Amino acid sequence: MSNSLRHIGVAVVALAFSSLISCHTSSQQYAPIASQAISWDKAAQYIGKDATVTGPVVGIYHSVSSRGSPTFIDLGLNYPTPGRFTVVIWGEDLGNFKPDPEHAYRGKTIYVRGVVGEYNSSPQIVVKSPAQIEAR
Repeated sequence: MSNSLRHIGVAVVALAFSSLISCHTSSQQYAPIASQAISWDKAAQYIGKDATVTGPVVGIYHSVSSRGSPTFIDLGLNYPTPGRFTVVIWGEDLGNFKPDPEHAYRGKTIYVRGVVGEYNSSPQIVVKSPAQIEAR
C-alpha cells in the first residue's frame, strides 16, 4: 500500500472516530441535569446561557397553521400570561418525539436542557430531541 493511500485510510478512520465522539458528546451535552436545574420563573436570568430549567407543564399547544408548525409547552404560567417559560419544538423536529409531547408531558413536571433564549420578553428553550427533556 502506498503512503498516500495509508494517509487517506488514517484520515478516514480519524474522521469517523471524531464524528462518533462528536455525536456522543452532543447528546450527552443536552441531557437534563436535575441537580443543577433552575426554576422556570428564574429562567429569564439565564438568557444566552446553557441551562436546565424545570417546572410544571401547564399548557401544550401545537400550532399547525403557524410558519414552522411549532409545538409550545408552557411551564408555570400558560400563554399569553407574561413571565411564563416556553419550550419550543419546531415541526421539523416533532417526529423525533414518540410519544408526542401532548401525551408525554401533559400534567408532569419536566426538566429541559438547552440555551435559554427570549421571544416577546418571555424566556424559552428550543429543543430538537427528547433527550433534552426529562419528565417526572
